[in-house]
Amino acid sequence: VVVMSFSCPHCGLSNSEVQSAAEIQPLGHRITLTGAQGTDVNRQVIRTRYATITVPEIELEMPATPGGGVLTTVEGLLTRAADDLEMNQEERRASAPEQAAAIDGVVASLRTFACNGSTAPFTLVLDDPTGNSQIE
Repeated sequence: VVVMSFSCPHCGLSNSEVQSAAEIQPLGHRITLTGAQGTDVNRQVIRTRYATITVPEIELEMPATPGGGVLTTVEGLLTRAADDLEMNQEERRASAPEQAAAIDGVVASLRTFACNGSTAPFTLVLDDPTGNSQIE
């Protein structure tokens, strides 16, 4: 695994990316984490750009990311998904209020799951056809 990190002291832009230095494994794998304790959100996650993540309880699927992999935590994955879903919510509320309300429910669930100390049970499924993603 190659971890790349960049931070500009002038503008504050930062970027972190993970690229696999290993060969693609002969078989992919699926890792299932059942989070029931608040400390589960502190687990480290290596997600390659080919991996998809699902949270079955709220019917959420995070597709593969073409930009590159990430090194983060379970909390980071859930929080970023919530932040991404909240983008353009104001416009969505005006144009599609029912869809916006459904997204608000998913965001609230993600924030609850991501809360360190929360006892709300959730399942996180990491499916990687390259076999190089991991959950600590």
